[in-house]
Amino acid sequence: MDEMSYEEVLQQVGCLLTRNIGYSMLPLLRQNQDSIMIERCDPYHLAKYDVIMFKRVGDRKGKYVLHRILGCRPDGAYWVVGDNCTSGEIVKPEQIIGRMSAVGRNGKTFKTNSEEYQRYVRFWCAPWPIRIAFLRLFYAFAWIREKTGRKTEIRIE
Repeated sequence: MDEMSYEEVLQQVGCLLTRNIGYSMLPLLRQNQDSIMIERCDPYHLAKYDVIMFKRVGDRKGKYVLHRILGCRPDGAYWVVGDNCTSGEIVKPEQIIGRMSAVGRNGKTFKTNSEEYQRYVRFWCAPWPIRIAFLRLFYAFAWIREKTGRKTEIRIE
């Protein structure tokens, strides 16, 4: 049997179930533990906070990425950022292959239109400027600790 691309699966079946790979969508998605349902969508009619799968162009061409829309530009492109990232990128509608519709974790499914998921979006995604500033500070302190050789050690006696 020939292996099909994500685009071909979405075109033929309408949805795709796959495992999350990478850390850019933490804390929502855990690498190699959570399943994600991607559905075919109209890439010209997406909304802020939708999580999209797109194909990168440029130096990392062809890589599939799952990030959240944080802004819709007047030219029709989207500004997207991973939930665990401190910088974003511009994605054109032509790069988008689908929208995440559900997350599977520990035998449970969370749809993106559920109240539980919407609480996560309000808490973690809506205050994104504060979150990005916090993450940058956190990563800067981690980098300093690594460079100075300081380790946090807890002793129980």
